[in-house]
Amino acid sequence: MKKIVLLISLLLFAAVNAQDAFVSVDNTPLLNDEGAQFAQLKITVPVTILEEADGQARVRVDGAVAADELGEAAVVYSNSQDEIVVAESVDPGQVQLGDEEAGWAEAGLEGWVDAAALTDDREPLFTQAASTYQRYCSRCHVGYAGPVEQLIERLKPADWPEVAHRMAMGTGISNADLSLVVHWLQHESQQHHN
Repeated sequence: MKKIVLLISLLLFAAVNAQDAFVSVDNTPLLNDEGAQFAQLKITVPVTILEEADGQARVRVDGAVAADELGEAAVVYSNSQDEIVVAESVDPGQVQLGDEEAGWAEAGLEGWVDAAALTDDREPLFTQAASTYQRYCSRCHVGYAGPVEQLIERLKPADWPEVAHRMAMGTGISNADLSLVVHWLQHESQQHHN
């Protein structure tokens, strides 16, 4: 009985002391307890900080994985509807699987990241993304209140990576800036469609 009470107390303590944060550096390595990388977290992705030690943070990322990708280097998405990539190059052996429905399985990842790659507020990242959008995309799309708003209304979050990569050709935008802009556009689209 004492062991059960202790276990419940520890779980409650962990739940109360867990805090939410966001990845602020694209392709942040997610490391196992031995320090080996098993995934890359995408910029602006929400994580739950489980503990912190020596400049590192143990985090949890929840999402979904396509059932047909489970045997290979998987991609973890925010959910099965929006398909916003939260982690890439995922070692399938590190994915904690949950219920499966309609070809998708709940997926969780836990590992260590550099605490400096996290922020408690992603709005400055989205402000930077909007500015980057203005710098590289406004040649064809005049201002956020112009055509991009119409695109956000028309495109679903899962559509943005293909569309943005196609439009980015020849603009000179870096891969890191493009990833940030895509995640911002997906977030805006998700807010509009949900």
